[in-house]
Amino acid sequence: MTDTKVTKNDDSTVTIEGEIAAEHLEKHRPAALRKLGQEVSIDGFRKGHVPEDMLMKHVGEYAVLEEMANRALSEQYPSLLIENKIDAIGRPDVSVTKLAAGNPLGFKITTAVTPKIDLADYKSIAKEVAAKNPILEATVDDAEVTTFIDDLLTQRAKAAGPDAPKEELTDEIAKSFGPFESADAMHEKVKEGMSLDKKREAQEKRRLAILEALVEKTPFPVPAIIIDAELGKLMMQFKMDLERMGVKPAEYFTKLGKTEEQLAADMRPDAEKRARIQLILNEVALTEQIFPSKAEIEKEVEHIFENHEPHDGHSEADERERATIYITTVLTNEKVLRFLEGSSSEA
Repeated sequence: MTDTKVTKNDDSTVTIEGEIAAEHLEKHRPAALRKLGQEVSIDGFRKGHVPEDMLMKHVGEYAVLEEMANRALSEQYPSLLIENKIDAIGRPDVSVTKLAAGNPLGFKITTAVTPKIDLADYKSIAKEVAAKNPILEATVDDAEVTTFIDDLLTQRAKAAGPDAPKEELTDEIAKSFGPFESADAMHEKVKEGMSLDKKREAQEKRRLAILEALVEKTPFPVPAIIIDAELGKLMMQFKMDLERMGVKPAEYFTKLGKTEEQLAADMRPDAEKRARIQLILNEVALTEQIFPSKAEIEKEVEHIFENHEPHDGHSEADERERATIYITTVLTNEKVLRFLEGSSSEA
């Protein structure tokens, strides 16, 4: 590594510019060739067994240099953060400024850093908000249950065809819906489930109110990189939801009369709020030292991978790393929210 320049920007980001020595870049050539060899198909050769000279003719020197650069930067990035005491968050924006055989690799990395957050009195805020949003015992009357079961019977009749009459709930029909011994047992189980749903809805409403109050009373600049990352997640989820409903995103945008970029602009305020909430939760977790145990994280990760096949282009190790990060965030958030709710219930 040669001279490195670190610039702190006003938007809670840091820019790192520098070079990686040519000899250090060159040591990544064998691994780069192996990876590209696994991706290239040439008649007469199995993937991963293409002679180097033929591979180079097929992909070109620059493709090899790019893969070498990616590997060198991935290796050096953690050290750069440690050496320069940079508390990075999110995925960095990495660009190569100079790349040529036998020369140093020039790079520019911009990464978001944890913004300075002066937390409001989150315990008092949670307590005040919870007092206005109590979770009462959820009651479900028999008429609600009867209506729900009646809807189930109607849906089943429609699924059976236009000539199928709607049935009355009997013990035998109740057994066909699940592990119910009788119609009365199904009625009670449905009532119990509806009660739990109402309680969960009340809890989610209270949590959201607490978080919105914390956002309102905890102003700080959110790095654009973090907002962009949240926006990307929202757009991806939106498209997945459309596809699950059998709607092609491109067709939806056409019917809506908006471009994907215009819809993303509409979603940006929500993305910023999500980013603010996550950063606040992170800060409360750090302040209170609220984190899941290693055993809790590993248990949930193993649960994900019980029936999981790695996606194309991703190794199982890569996907486990991503899953571990995701699970750690989810479990930490849940523990912090429970802490806030616990604080809110204190006398």
